[in-house]
Amino acid sequence: MSFFCQGAYLIVAVSNGGNLKHQAEPIINFSSNDSSHIAAEQNSFKVRLNPKAAKFAAAYLRENEEALEQVRERSKICFRLMDSVLAKYELPVELKYLAVVESELKRDAVSHVGAVGPWQLMPATARQYAVADPYDPASNIEAGIKHLKSLLERLPVALALAAYNAGEAAVQRFNGVPPYRETQDYVSRILRLASR
Repeated sequence: MSFFCQGAYLIVAVSNGGNLKHQAEPIINFSSNDSSHIAAEQNSFKVRLNPKAAKFAAAYLRENEEALEQVRERSKICFRLMDSVLAKYELPVELKYLAVVESELKRDAVSHVGAVGPWQLMPATARQYAVADPYDPASNIEAGIKHLKSLLERLPVALALAAYNAGEAAVQRFNGVPPYRETQDYVSRILRLASR
């Protein structure tokens, strides 16, 4: 199972308290006013779990109860701040779940390529947004959301997601979603969740 899949089930657990029995409506709300950009004035689409996915998610939730409880606890603090920053940049508050996928909301998360914090800021991105301490949750969240907003204003959704994951230079170099399996999986899974 990829980290993104794990994150998707964390989204279910965090957004629904771990209870899948009553999960018939959206897990995530998100929208766009056309096929390529986010629209702040609209913010919903429906994502439903099919029976196979629900069974898999239920098993994942049972097997990872302790880790999911830790994510729920972190979400109580992180989500208030993220909701505020997302509203400030006129982005759908549901985008906070990308940080669940990225880091499980761990302030000390470090990826294999050096991205840190809840929004997995790369050192260059931290410098770009004048983040003195990328481990500081408030600074990390503000810069991550500001960066995502910048990407969404300039790129179609799929390319903005790819740029957030692999870097804008990689998207430019390949003139599209880079041929990196991790990035392709990341983008396709998010877009499938978005029913695009």
